Amino acid sequence: MSMNHKGGVGARPAPRRWRLLTVCLASSLLFAACGSTKFTTSQPSAPTSTTDTTTHRGPLAGAVVPAPVGYAISTSPADPNGPVSATDFDKYTGVTGLAKAFGFTGGFEETYDAVDTSETIEVILLEFASDSQRSAFMPTAIEAFISNDEAPSRQNYTAIAGAVELVPTKAGKDGFYVHTVVAWRGNRIMAVDYVNDQAGDLPQNARALIARQYSQL
Repeated sequence: MSMNHKGGVGARPAPRRWRLLTVCLASSLLFAACGSTKFTTSQPSAPTSTTDTTTHRGPLAGAVVPAPVGYAISTSPADPNGPVSATDFDKYTGVTGLAKAFGFTGGFEETYDAVDTSETIEVILLEFASDSQRSAFMPTAIEAFISNDEAPSRQNYTAIAGAVELVPTKAGKDGFYVHTVVAWRGNRIMAVDYVNDQAGDLPQNARALIARQYSQL
């Protein structure tokens, strides 16, 4: 599953800030329409180090697992790693007031780029005021990570109880496949995107990161 491109890293996937193409809200009493999010197509720059020396101050910063061996935190402006505020939450989903409606209290996002290949792993953590509010948002969270461009199939991620795996059936317009696992624990939701330019199952390093991230959730 690794992608050793001759002569360097090669093209990176287009940034997927939550990959929210359209979010349809579960509560029709509060919202009557779907919001769409526009994405940039600039390419992230290649990492130069496998050590994350950035200090983050977000409430979930301590829960994010470090980069796997061979990966580095993305330094691209297209990947603004760090805390996700309520304002950010509304912006990314395209629906003003969504954070307040679902009791969103904070989030954190980190993107890791492979040093020698075009693979990328993105970790997103979301926290809500209560388990019930997290539960209410969970169906929307899963739909949010479904990209019609890649026509993913949905199945249980058997390594984690209640987790959902979104398996791409074709490459996106940028030529990359996005494999996503969405899981929850208590009042928190985690989503991990593994992105590469080849079809296939999740590699072991991605599965290991998902397991570590869930244990820290």
